Amino acid sequence: MTETACLQYCRQRDAFIEQEAFRKVLSVQKSANAENYKLLCNLAKRKIAYVEGSDNAHGGIEAIGGGRITYLKIGDFNFEAIKYALTDLDYRVSPKDKPEITNSYIKSIEFEGGLLDQTSIDFSPELNTLIGIRGSGKSSILEIIRYTLGIPLSETSVDPRYKDGLIEHVLKSGGKSIVTIVTEHKEEYRIEKIYGQKEDIYKDGVLKTGISIDGFFDYPVYFGQKDLSNKDADFEADLIQRLIGTRLKPVQSKIEAKKREIGNLISEIGKLRNLNQLKKETTTLIENSKHQLELYKKKGVEEKLKQQTLFDTDVSKISQTTSGVSAYIEELNSIIVNHDYFFQQTISGSELNKELFEEATKLLIELKAEFEKVKRSVHI
Repeated sequence: MTETACLQYCRQRDAFIEQEAFRKVLSVQKSANAENYKLLCNLAKRKIAYVEGSDNAHGGIEAIGGGRITYLKIGDFNFEAIKYALTDLDYRVSPKDKPEITNSYIKSIEFEGGLLDQTSIDFSPELNTLIGIRGSGKSSILEIIRYTLGIPLSETSVDPRYKDGLIEHVLKSGGKSIVTIVTEHKEEYRIEKIYGQKEDIYKDGVLKTGISIDGFFDYPVYFGQKDLSNKDADFEADLIQRLIGTRLKPVQSKIEAKKREIGNLISEIGKLRNLNQLKKETTTLIENSKHQLELYKKKGVEEKLKQQTLFDTDVSKISQTTSGVSAYIEELNSIIVNHDYFFQQTISGSELNKELFEEATKLLIELKAEFEKVKRSVHI
Protein backbone atom coordinates (compact mmCIF):
# COMPACT_ATOMS: atom_id res chain seq x y z
CA MET A 1 0.00 0.00 0.00
CA THR A 2 1.38 3.35 -1.01
CA GLU A 3 1.82 6.17 1.47
CA THR A 4 -1.04 8.10 -0.18
CA ALA A 5 -3.35 5.11 0.02
CA CYS A 6 -2.36 4.56 3.67
CA LEU A 7 -3.17 8.15 4.58
CA GLN A 8 -6.49 7.92 2.79
CA TYR A 9 -7.34 4.70 4.68
CA CYS A 10 -6.50 6.31 8.04
CA ARG A 11 -8.71 9.31 7.27
CA GLN A 12 -11.63 7.07 6.31
CA ARG A 13 -11.12 4.94 9.43
CA ASP A 14 -10.99 7.97 11.73
CA ALA A 15 -14.07 9.46 10.07
CA PHE A 16 -15.95 6.20 10.52
CA ILE A 17 -15.01 5.96 14.21
CA GLU A 18 -16.29 9.49 14.83
CA GLN A 19 -19.71 8.68 13.40
CA GLU A 20 -22.68 8.20 15.71
CA ALA A 21 -23.21 4.71 14.30
CA PHE A 22 -19.84 3.52 15.58
CA ARG A 23 -20.93 4.14 19.15
CA LYS A 24 -23.34 1.24 18.73
CA VAL A 25 -20.50 -1.13 17.94
CA LEU A 26 -20.22 -3.46 20.95
CA SER A 27 -17.45 -5.75 19.71
CA VAL A 28 -15.10 -6.44 16.85
CA GLN A 29 -14.11 -9.69 15.13
CA LYS A 30 -10.85 -10.88 13.60
CA SER A 31 -8.91 -8.76 16.11
CA ALA A 32 -6.00 -11.12 16.58
CA ASN A 33 -3.56 -8.29 15.88
CA ALA A 34 -3.03 -6.78 19.33
CA GLU A 35 -1.58 -3.52 18.03
CA ASN A 36 -4.53 -2.86 15.70
CA TYR A 37 -6.98 -3.67 18.53
CA LYS A 38 -5.26 -1.29 20.95
CA LEU A 39 -5.19 1.43 18.31
CA LEU A 40 -8.92 0.98 17.65
CA CYS A 41 -9.74 1.25 21.36
CA ASN A 42 -7.59 4.36 21.71
CA LEU A 43 -9.27 6.02 18.73
CA ALA A 44 -12.71 5.09 20.02
CA LYS A 45 -11.73 6.30 23.53
CA ARG A 46 -13.31 3.21 25.06
CA LYS A 47 -12.57 -0.46 25.49
CA ILE A 48 -14.28 -2.56 22.84
CA ALA A 49 -14.93 -6.27 23.27
CA TYR A 50 -13.60 -8.68 20.68
CA VAL A 51 -15.33 -11.87 19.69
CA GLU A 52 -14.60 -14.93 17.59
CA GLY A 53 -17.01 -16.33 15.02
CA SER A 54 -16.85 -19.26 12.66
CA ASP A 55 -19.01 -21.01 10.08
CA ASN A 56 -16.95 -24.18 10.41
CA ALA A 57 -18.86 -26.60 12.62
CA HIS A 58 -16.63 -29.59 11.93
CA GLY A 59 -14.54 -29.08 15.04
CA GLY A 60 -17.46 -28.18 17.28
CA ILE A 61 -17.81 -25.06 19.36
CA GLU A 62 -14.70 -26.01 21.36
CA ALA A 63 -12.56 -25.43 18.25
CA ILE A 64 -13.66 -21.78 17.91
CA GLY A 65 -11.22 -19.34 19.46
CA GLY A 66 -8.36 -21.78 19.66
CA GLY A 67 -9.51 -23.29 22.95
CA ARG A 68 -9.82 -19.99 24.76
CA ILE A 69 -12.70 -19.54 27.22
CA THR A 70 -14.50 -16.34 28.15
CA TYR A 71 -17.03 -15.94 30.96
CA LEU A 72 -20.00 -13.59 30.62
CA LYS A 73 -22.03 -12.35 33.56
CA ILE A 74 -25.63 -12.37 32.30
CA GLY A 75 -29.08 -12.62 33.83
CA ASP A 76 -30.68 -14.71 31.09
CA PHE A 77 -29.50 -16.97 28.28
CA ASN A 78 -30.40 -14.85 25.26
CA PHE A 79 -28.77 -12.49 22.78
CA GLU A 80 -30.07 -9.36 24.53
CA ALA A 81 -28.29 -10.43 27.72
CA ILE A 82 -25.05 -10.94 25.78
CA LYS A 83 -25.36 -7.46 24.25
CA TYR A 84 -25.87 -6.00 27.70
CA ALA A 85 -22.82 -7.82 29.01
CA LEU A 86 -20.65 -6.41 26.23
CA THR A 87 -21.69 -2.82 27.05
CA ASP A 88 -20.19 -3.27 30.55
CA LEU A 89 -17.04 -5.07 29.49
CA ASP A 90 -14.90 -4.48 32.58
CA TYR A 91 -17.41 -5.95 35.01
CA ARG A 92 -19.32 -8.48 32.91
CA VAL A 93 -16.72 -10.13 30.70
CA SER A 94 -13.83 -12.21 32.05
CA PRO A 95 -11.42 -13.65 29.45
CA LYS A 96 -9.36 -15.46 32.08
CA ASP A 97 -10.74 -17.28 35.10
CA LYS A 98 -14.31 -17.74 36.15
CA PRO A 99 -14.98 -15.27 38.98
CA GLU A 100 -15.02 -17.09 42.31
CA ILE A 101 -17.85 -16.51 44.76
CA THR A 102 -16.39 -16.19 48.27
CA ASN A 103 -19.44 -14.92 50.12
CA SER A 104 -22.36 -16.89 51.49
CA TYR A 105 -25.65 -16.39 49.67
CA ILE A 106 -29.26 -17.50 49.28
CA LYS A 107 -29.44 -19.88 46.34
CA SER A 108 -33.20 -20.33 45.93
CA ILE A 109 -36.63 -20.38 47.51
CA GLU A 110 -39.44 -22.84 46.78
CA PHE A 111 -43.03 -23.07 47.93
CA GLU A 112 -45.22 -26.06 48.67
CA GLY A 113 -48.85 -25.31 49.35
CA GLY A 114 -50.25 -21.88 50.03
CA LEU A 115 -50.73 -19.07 47.53
CA LEU A 116 -47.41 -19.70 45.70
CA ASP A 117 -47.64 -23.50 45.53
CA GLN A 118 -45.04 -25.08 43.18
CA THR A 119 -43.31 -21.72 42.67
CA SER A 120 -39.50 -21.75 42.60
CA ILE A 121 -37.16 -18.75 42.37
CA ASP A 122 -33.40 -19.03 41.82
CA PHE A 123 -31.13 -16.24 43.01
CA SER A 124 -27.75 -14.97 41.88
CA PRO A 125 -24.90 -15.05 44.42
CA GLU A 126 -24.55 -11.33 43.71
CA LEU A 127 -27.21 -8.67 43.07
CA ASN A 128 -30.85 -9.74 42.69
CA THR A 129 -33.76 -7.48 41.75
CA LEU A 130 -37.44 -8.30 42.06
CA ILE A 131 -39.51 -6.20 39.66
CA GLY A 132 -43.29 -6.15 39.60
CA ILE A 133 -46.37 -4.00 39.95
CA ARG A 134 -47.83 -3.05 43.31
CA GLY A 135 -49.26 -6.10 45.03
CA SER A 136 -47.42 -8.60 42.83
CA GLY A 137 -45.70 -10.24 45.84
CA LYS A 138 -42.24 -8.65 45.99
CA SER A 139 -42.48 -7.85 49.70
CA SER A 140 -44.08 -11.23 50.37
CA ILE A 141 -41.05 -13.06 48.93
CA LEU A 142 -38.68 -10.95 51.04
CA GLU A 143 -40.69 -11.44 54.24
CA ILE A 144 -41.00 -15.21 53.75
CA ILE A 145 -37.22 -15.48 53.26
CA ARG A 146 -36.79 -13.56 56.50
CA TYR A 147 -39.33 -15.77 58.26
CA THR A 148 -37.75 -19.01 57.00
CA LEU A 149 -34.26 -17.93 58.09
CA GLY A 150 -35.56 -16.88 61.49
CA ILE A 151 -34.54 -13.22 61.21
CA PRO A 152 -36.53 -11.19 63.78
CA LEU A 153 -37.95 -7.78 63.03
CA SER A 154 -35.99 -4.99 64.68
CA GLU A 155 -37.52 -2.51 67.12
CA THR A 156 -37.30 0.21 64.46
CA SER A 157 -39.01 -1.89 61.78
CA VAL A 158 -42.00 -0.14 60.16
CA ASP A 159 -45.42 -1.84 60.32
CA PRO A 160 -44.46 -5.25 61.76
CA ARG A 161 -48.10 -6.45 61.76
CA TYR A 162 -48.33 -5.86 58.01
CA LYS A 163 -45.09 -7.78 57.38
CA ASP A 164 -46.19 -10.75 59.47
CA GLY A 165 -49.59 -10.62 57.77
CA LEU A 166 -47.96 -11.06 54.35
CA ILE A 167 -46.38 -14.33 55.51
CA GLU A 168 -49.67 -15.69 56.82
CA HIS A 169 -51.51 -14.60 53.66
CA VAL A 170 -49.07 -16.38 51.30
CA LEU A 171 -48.30 -19.55 53.24
CA LYS A 172 -51.71 -19.94 54.89
CA SER A 173 -52.34 -23.04 56.98
CA GLY A 174 -49.74 -25.74 56.34
CA GLY A 175 -47.89 -23.92 53.54
CA LYS A 176 -44.18 -24.66 53.38
CA SER A 177 -41.24 -22.49 52.29
CA ILE A 178 -37.91 -24.07 51.34
CA VAL A 179 -34.82 -21.84 51.28
CA THR A 180 -31.51 -23.22 50.00
CA ILE A 181 -28.38 -21.38 51.13
CA VAL A 182 -24.68 -21.73 50.35
CA THR A 183 -22.19 -20.86 53.08
CA GLU A 184 -18.86 -19.11 52.59
CA HIS A 185 -17.27 -22.57 52.84
CA LYS A 186 -19.29 -23.76 49.79
CA GLU A 187 -21.51 -25.98 51.93
CA GLU A 188 -25.16 -26.17 50.88
CA TYR A 189 -28.02 -26.32 53.39
CA ARG A 190 -31.78 -26.57 52.84
CA ILE A 191 -34.14 -25.00 55.38
CA GLU A 192 -37.74 -26.18 55.25
CA LYS A 193 -40.35 -24.38 57.33
CA ILE A 194 -44.05 -25.09 57.56
CA TYR A 195 -46.01 -22.03 58.59
CA GLY A 196 -46.29 -21.84 62.36
CA GLN A 197 -43.77 -24.64 63.01
CA LYS A 198 -40.06 -24.94 63.70
CA GLU A 199 -37.78 -25.20 60.69
CA ASP A 200 -36.05 -28.43 59.57
CA ILE A 201 -32.42 -28.13 58.44
CA TYR A 202 -30.94 -30.52 55.86
CA LYS A 203 -27.36 -30.92 54.67
CA ASP A 204 -26.66 -33.28 51.76
CA GLY A 205 -30.23 -34.54 52.13
CA VAL A 206 -29.74 -35.53 55.78
CA LEU A 207 -31.85 -33.94 58.51
CA LYS A 208 -29.64 -32.18 61.06
CA THR A 209 -31.08 -32.03 64.55
CA GLY A 210 -29.86 -29.94 67.44
CA ILE A 211 -28.39 -27.13 65.30
CA SER A 212 -29.70 -23.67 64.44
CA ILE A 213 -29.27 -21.57 61.32
CA ASP A 214 -26.92 -19.06 62.93
CA GLY A 215 -24.53 -21.94 63.64
CA PHE A 216 -23.47 -22.11 59.98
CA PHE A 217 -24.92 -19.05 58.25
CA ASP A 218 -24.42 -15.38 59.14
CA TYR A 219 -27.78 -13.66 59.19
CA PRO A 220 -28.06 -11.17 56.31
CA VAL A 221 -28.88 -7.54 56.97
CA TYR A 222 -32.63 -7.24 56.48
CA PHE A 223 -34.69 -4.16 55.62
CA GLY A 224 -38.35 -4.55 54.75
CA GLN A 225 -40.81 -2.30 53.02
CA LYS A 226 -40.44 1.36 54.10
CA ASP A 227 -37.78 0.47 56.70
CA LEU A 228 -35.09 2.64 55.07
CA SER A 229 -37.41 5.64 55.10
CA ASN A 230 -37.89 5.39 58.86
CA LYS A 231 -37.63 8.74 60.64
CA ASP A 232 -37.49 7.49 64.24
CA ALA A 233 -34.82 8.97 66.49
CA ASP A 234 -33.04 5.66 67.03
CA PHE A 235 -33.13 4.54 63.42
CA GLU A 236 -29.72 5.90 62.39
CA ALA A 237 -27.92 4.19 65.28
CA ASP A 238 -29.79 0.94 64.61
CA LEU A 239 -28.95 1.16 60.90
CA ILE A 240 -25.21 1.59 61.54
CA GLN A 241 -25.21 -1.25 64.07
CA ARG A 242 -26.95 -3.62 61.66
CA LEU A 243 -24.74 -2.71 58.71
CA ILE A 244 -21.48 -2.92 60.63
CA GLY A 245 -22.55 -5.60 63.10
CA THR A 246 -19.76 -7.04 65.22
CA ARG A 247 -16.99 -6.03 62.82
CA LEU A 248 -16.05 -3.06 65.01
CA LYS A 249 -15.66 -5.13 68.18
CA PRO A 250 -11.97 -5.99 67.57
CA VAL A 251 -11.27 -2.32 66.82
CA GLN A 252 -13.19 -1.22 69.93
CA SER A 253 -11.23 -3.73 72.03
CA LYS A 254 -7.96 -2.32 70.71
CA ILE A 255 -9.15 1.24 71.45
CA GLU A 256 -10.06 0.28 75.03
CA ALA A 257 -6.69 -1.43 75.49
CA LYS A 258 -4.90 1.70 74.25
CA LYS A 259 -7.00 3.85 76.58
CA ARG A 260 -5.94 1.73 79.55
CA GLU A 261 -2.32 1.86 78.39
CA ILE A 262 -2.43 5.65 78.07
CA GLY A 263 -4.13 5.94 81.48
CA ASN A 264 -1.38 3.86 83.08
CA LEU A 265 1.30 5.99 81.42
CA ILE A 266 -0.35 9.20 82.63
CA SER A 267 -0.52 7.74 86.15
CA GLU A 268 3.16 6.78 86.06
CA ILE A 269 4.13 10.21 84.72
CA GLY A 270 2.14 11.80 87.54
CA LYS A 271 4.05 9.69 90.06
CA LEU A 272 7.36 10.72 88.52
CA ARG A 273 6.37 14.39 88.70
CA ASN A 274 5.63 13.99 92.42
CA LEU A 275 8.79 11.97 93.04
CA ASN A 276 10.91 14.92 94.16
CA GLN A 277 8.18 16.12 96.52
CA LEU A 278 7.75 12.60 97.94
CA LYS A 279 11.50 12.28 98.41
CA LYS A 280 11.64 15.62 100.24
CA GLU A 281 8.73 14.65 102.52
CA THR A 282 10.26 11.23 103.26
CA THR A 283 13.62 12.80 104.10
CA THR A 284 11.91 15.20 106.50
CA LEU A 285 10.10 12.31 108.23
CA ILE A 286 13.39 10.41 108.65
CA GLU A 287 15.16 13.40 110.13
CA ASN A 288 12.28 14.08 112.52
CA SER A 289 12.34 10.45 113.67
CA LYS A 290 16.10 10.58 114.27
CA HIS A 291 15.70 13.77 116.29
CA GLN A 292 12.97 12.23 118.45
CA LEU A 293 15.11 9.11 119.07
CA GLU A 294 17.98 11.31 120.29
CA LEU A 295 15.64 13.04 122.73
CA TYR A 296 14.34 9.67 123.99
CA LYS A 297 17.91 8.47 124.62
CA LYS A 298 18.82 11.59 126.58
CA LYS A 299 15.75 11.33 128.82
CA GLY A 300 15.88 7.54 129.30
CA VAL A 301 12.68 7.09 127.36
CA GLU A 302 14.33 4.54 125.07
CA GLU A 303 14.98 2.10 127.97
CA LYS A 304 11.47 2.62 129.31
CA LEU A 305 10.03 1.92 125.86
CA LYS A 306 12.02 -1.34 125.71
CA GLN A 307 10.70 -2.37 129.14
CA GLN A 308 7.17 -1.41 128.10
CA THR A 309 7.54 -3.48 124.93
CA LEU A 310 8.75 -6.53 126.90
CA PHE A 311 5.95 -6.09 129.42
CA ASP A 312 3.35 -5.87 126.66
CA THR A 313 4.79 -9.02 125.07
CA ASP A 314 4.54 -10.93 128.38
CA VAL A 315 0.99 -9.73 128.93
CA SER A 316 0.08 -10.91 125.44
CA LYS A 317 1.56 -14.37 126.06
CA ILE A 318 -0.23 -14.72 129.45
CA SER A 319 -3.50 -13.61 127.80
CA GLN A 320 -3.08 -16.20 125.07
CA THR A 321 -2.39 -18.94 127.69
CA THR A 322 -5.38 -17.87 129.79
CA SER A 323 -7.60 -17.93 126.73
CA GLY A 324 -6.35 -21.43 125.90
CA VAL A 325 -7.03 -22.72 129.44
CA SER A 326 -10.48 -21.15 129.43
CA ALA A 327 -11.26 -22.80 126.10
CA TYR A 328 -10.00 -26.13 127.45
CA ILE A 329 -12.16 -25.88 130.60
CA GLU A 330 -15.16 -24.86 128.51
CA GLU A 331 -14.72 -27.91 126.33
CA LEU A 332 -14.38 -30.16 129.43
CA ASN A 333 -17.60 -28.68 130.83
CA SER A 334 -19.29 -29.42 127.53
CA ILE A 335 -18.08 -33.05 127.69
CA ILE A 336 -19.28 -33.39 131.31
CA VAL A 337 -22.73 -31.99 130.50
CA ASN A 338 -23.15 -34.10 127.36
CA HIS A 339 -21.92 -37.40 128.89
CA ASP A 340 -22.89 -37.20 132.57
CA TYR A 341 -26.06 -39.20 131.90
CA PHE A 342 -23.97 -42.07 130.57
CA PHE A 343 -22.37 -42.79 133.97
CA GLN A 344 -25.77 -42.83 135.67
CA GLN A 345 -26.63 -46.03 133.84
CA THR A 346 -25.98 -49.67 134.82
CA ILE A 347 -25.08 -52.51 132.53
CA SER A 348 -26.52 -56.00 132.73
CA GLY A 349 -27.12 -58.98 130.48
CA SER A 350 -28.15 -62.62 130.29
CA GLU A 351 -26.89 -65.39 132.60
CA LEU A 352 -25.08 -66.88 129.61
CA ASN A 353 -22.58 -63.98 129.57
CA LYS A 354 -22.72 -63.11 133.28
CA GLU A 355 -18.95 -63.03 133.74
CA LEU A 356 -18.51 -60.81 130.69
CA PHE A 357 -21.03 -58.25 131.98
CA GLU A 358 -19.50 -58.32 135.48
CA GLU A 359 -16.13 -57.37 133.95
CA ALA A 360 -17.78 -54.62 131.90
CA THR A 361 -19.52 -53.27 135.04
CA LYS A 362 -16.19 -53.20 136.89
CA LEU A 363 -14.58 -51.20 134.06
CA LEU A 364 -17.53 -48.82 133.95
CA ILE A 365 -17.21 -48.17 137.74
CA GLU A 366 -13.50 -47.38 137.32
CA LEU A 367 -14.24 -45.05 134.39
CA LYS A 368 -16.99 -43.32 136.40
CA ALA A 369 -14.52 -42.72 139.25
CA GLU A 370 -12.10 -41.03 136.84
CA PHE A 371 -14.94 -39.02 135.37
CA GLU A 372 -15.88 -37.80 138.85
CA LYS A 373 -12.28 -36.67 139.41
CA VAL A 374 -12.45 -34.61 136.19
CA LYS A 375 -15.73 -33.04 137.35
CA ARG A 376 -14.22 -32.05 140.71
CA SER A 377 -11.07 -30.63 139.08
CA VAL A 378 -13.11 -28.50 136.68
CA HIS A 379 -15.28 -27.07 139.45
CA ILE A 380 -12.41 -26.23 141.83
